[in-house]
Amino acid sequence: MKATGVIRRVDQFGRVVLPVELRRVLGMQEMEFYIDKERVVLKRHDLYCTFCNSVDDITTFHNRGICQICLADIHSKYR
Repeated sequence: MKATGVIRRVDQFGRVVLPVELRRVLGMQEMEFYIDKERVVLKRHDLYCTFCNSVDDITTFHNRGICQICLADIHSKYR
């Protein structure tokens, strides 16, 4: 793990502001939160296909990711 040297306070509402430089470098628009023992880990949220876990050419349907290959497969099976 690499230290950034950036320290932020948690405000009265529990919010923390991530520096714009970090968000830009990591391309963070949405984040996932993980707990690892006593750490909170933020990870860039990448859309992935619910069926095959692909991250290529993803579309959302009912807040779930689906790739074009699986979508075409579903279309062909249920026509």
